[in-house]
Amino acid sequence: MKSPFHSKFENCCTIFSVKEQYILKRVYGMPQTEKNRSVTDFLAISFIGNHMISQLLSKVVENRTNALYHDTLGLPEGFVLPFFQEETESVSSYVLRQEGSSLFRAELDHQVCQERILQNGDYITFKDPTGAAKVKVLLIARSSLSLSYKKYCLPKNSNVYIGRGAQNDIVFTLSNYISREKQVAIRVDDQGCVYVEDLKRTVGIYVNGKAVHSRKLEPFDELAFMGFSMVYLGGNIVAIRDLCIETFLPEAQDWPLKSPKPRKEKETLCSPLCGGGHASSPDQKRSAAALSE
Repeated sequence: MKSPFHSKFENCCTIFSVKEQYILKRVYGMPQTEKNRSVTDFLAISFIGNHMISQLLSKVVENRTNALYHDTLGLPEGFVLPFFQEETESVSSYVLRQEGSSLFRAELDHQVCQERILQNGDYITFKDPTGAAKVKVLLIARSSLSLSYKKYCLPKNSNVYIGRGAQNDIVFTLSNYISREKQVAIRVDDQGCVYVEDLKRTVGIYVNGKAVHSRKLEPFDELAFMGFSMVYLGGNIVAIRDLCIETFLPEAQDWPLKSPKPRKEKETLCSPLCGGGHASSPDQKRSAAALSE
C-alpha cells in the first residue's frame, strides 16, 4: 500500500522537471525505472592464497584500477580485475570481460570464459600461464542473500556433516562444487568442544577468513566455505546463515524474558498523633494507646 506521501508525490510530479523528479526519487526512495531495478549487485567472495575476502562487486568494479586496492586484496602481480558494469537502454548488468593479452585465464565450469553477463552462483577460477589457480571468485546475488542467522544445537559426542546431498546433517545447495556427501565435518566431543575438518579439501574451508584443514573453534569464530557461513557461539550453539540451507538439527531456543511483576505500593502508616490514619497492626495500636494516656 502506498503511503500518503507517495500518493501526494505522484500527484505533484508534474510540477517538477525530469531532473528534479529523479533527485526526489533518489532522496525519498520512490520507485525506480525498469532499468534501475534490473541492476543486481553481488557479494563477491574472493579466495586469494590462504585468505578469503568478501566485498560487494560494485566496490570491486569501482576500485578495479586502484593499485593500493590490489595490494590490499593481495592479488598476484599482473592480475587485472576483469569485472565491469555495463548499461544499455533497458538493462544494467555486471559482466566479466577479459582482454586477449591478459596473463590470467578465466574459467567457468572448467571452460575458458572470455566474456559473460554475471549470474548468481558463478564460480570463476583465474589461472596463471602455468595452469595454477591463483584467484577464485564466487558471486552471490545480493537479492538472494539473507541477513538472518538461525541458531542450532549441536549434539554432544556427535559428528555433523555438511554437503549437497540429502544424506547430510546440514544440506547446503548453493553450488555444484560442493560435494554431495560429507564436504565438511563438525565434531563435538563429550566436553562440548567443537572442531571442524575439511574432508574433501577441494574448495577449502576458512575460519575467520584464513584457510585451514582442521581447527578447534573458539567462541565467535566463523566457519565459511563457498558462501556457507556458521558462527560458533560457545557451548554447543552455532548460528548458520539462512542461505540454501536445510537441516534437522534442533533449533536453539532463546531464554524467555519474563515480565517484571507489578510492584505493590506499601500502605502509609500514621499514628493518631499525626492527626490521621490508624495503626494497622496490634503492636502499633498498643503503642499508640500508650502514648495517648
